[in-house]
Amino acid sequence: MFKKLKNIISVLWSLIKFCLIKLIRWKEFSFCPIERFSPSTMINIHKGGKMVLGNKLRVHSGSRLSVTPGGVLTIGDNTAINYNCIFVARKSVSIGKDCTFGPNVIIFDHDHDFRGSDVMNGDAFKEKEVVIGNNVWIGANAVILKGAIIGDNAVIAAGTVVMGEVPANSIGYNKKELATKQYK
Repeated sequence: MFKKLKNIISVLWSLIKFCLIKLIRWKEFSFCPIERFSPSTMINIHKGGKMVLGNKLRVHSGSRLSVTPGGVLTIGDNTAINYNCIFVARKSVSIGKDCTFGPNVIIFDHDHDFRGSDVMNGDAFKEKEVVIGNNVWIGANAVILKGAIIGDNAVIAAGTVVMGEVPANSIGYNKKELATKQYK
């Protein structure tokens, strides 16, 4: 009984929160009425960014969804995002439906251009879209970086850093060895 009441409160809280965000960012934010977001989930939509949330999303506490100007974050129906996940879109992050994210998953569609002239200001970035297919399971502490493409029904092992393509119906994992390379 308590769990059901907690779920109802969470859905109502999300609806109120999303309606307020919609009032402020009406062109940049769309959502479905049945969402279950923890009250501590942070949603940042900067002017010129866009966030589209599918139906029946579940987002646990400590998570952060952020869109910068020109960025688009799209999350498909029936997706579950565990504790302390961070998704940031400067260009485009597209997540399919029926996906599951373990705790502490990070998704960035950009990285810092440390050779740029604005590196000290934090304004120099390299951007490339991230695409995650349908029915994808991403394990705890995975990091999804710019340019990553993860196919339908893929599994990403815990602690994996994804920088390229993971084909559909496959498991993506990193071999645990340290490699270094000097930069100029």
